Amino acid sequence: MDHAEDLEVRLATPDDAPEIAALMEAQYGGGYADPTYTDPAALRAKLAGGDVRYAVARAGGVHAGQMAVERCSRHLWEFARALVRPEVRNQGVLLALDQALLEQALRPDRAARFFFARSVTHHLVSQRHARRVGARALGLLLGLWPASALEGAAGAAPVSALLTGRPLAPMRARRLALEGRVRARAAAVLEGLGVDASRERLTAGPALGVARADVPALGLVHARVGARGRAPLVALPDDLARARDAGARVAWVDVPSEHPRAPAVVGALERAGFSFGAYLPFGGLAGEDVVRLQRHDGPALGPDTMRLLDDHLPLRDAVLADAALARVEQACA
Repeated sequence: MDHAEDLEVRLATPDDAPEIAALMEAQYGGGYADPTYTDPAALRAKLAGGDVRYAVARAGGVHAGQMAVERCSRHLWEFARALVRPEVRNQGVLLALDQALLEQALRPDRAARFFFARSVTHHLVSQRHARRVGARALGLLLGLWPASALEGAAGAAPVSALLTGRPLAPMRARRLALEGRVRARAAAVLEGLGVDASRERLTAGPALGVARADVPALGLVHARVGARGRAPLVALPDDLARARDAGARVAWVDVPSEHPRAPAVVGALERAGFSFGAYLPFGGLAGEDVVRLQRHDGPALGPDTMRLLDDHLPLRDAVLADAALARVEQACA
């Protein structure tokens, strides 16, 4: 049934929490990685706090879909948790939700500088949507989701995440302190965004520490390196090793890309089997740009485990090649 003519889209209020949570519960059957999004009371608190904003759609008088933006730092927002009921898909609901969030939630926020989203790689729907809204590739995160966690992800191979994003305001040139393959990948992302990248002269910088943002339900260990990190950086290798021994499937480490110590930190991670995953503007603990190093500890993923638009195939090949080389170098270390 075509509901395009009676589609109503607006920003959600805390009173919409029960319907949003109910659609999440219906979609994931209680198996969603973050249960606070299927708990009406917890979701109401998120909406009241302001760091999570939803747009909701009604069609034919029925709650038809939803999409969120979530604050990652003062300047960075993530588009996430988009759901559209099967009976109203391919009728413009997703685009209408996206535009409502962009125009009504983000553009009035003068601090917002950049948004990004994660697209699954077992189908092309969200990738095509990202291209329609002008988002450019930021990276490819290998094996993020177990296949069992996603609708329509048949097969045993985990599903990777394509990161795409777009500036909301002009971005200054970046002075990368990175070297080697990681620098080349980061510079390519910035070029795609229309941002110049020069080489940073290595001088003294603030001491670095580590904060953790793990997602146990996904088997994800996420270490964020930055001046605001409280845990000692020297302990990070042992922490990552313990997490792998405890069954972590995926590890990410975010490193400030303009910090003088970035080459040393990245080099140590590469020797531990990490490789380029993504470049994320404003993604650091203090809102600085970061390069995300990744290590996928399951069976090596090949190009046949993911579907990507042709625009993203060079990125796929580069990320997979870097990951394969990192495994070889770690084995030879």
